[in-house]
Amino acid sequence: MLKTIHQDRYGRLIGEMVKLRKDKKVTQTQLAQQLGKPQSYVAKIETLERKLDIVEFVDWCNAIGQSPSELLRTQLETE
Repeated sequence: MLKTIHQDRYGRLIGEMVKLRKDKKVTQTQLAQQLGKPQSYVAKIETLERKLDIVEFVDWCNAIGQSPSELLRTQLETE
């Protein structure tokens, strides 16, 4: 049960990150270039095939101009 709850929360966080990226009109390719990674890295994260660690999360947020702490705060408030 705990694993399912964790996966749901993680999925919602990634969903919000995808929405923010798209709202800012940043493509997967542009984000990947900012991160120094291939486009497939972004695609795998966005489809939940690969998980982000905390450092990657911060880098991702910074690359799209989003405060990591603000994103986490808003996600925690919606639960």
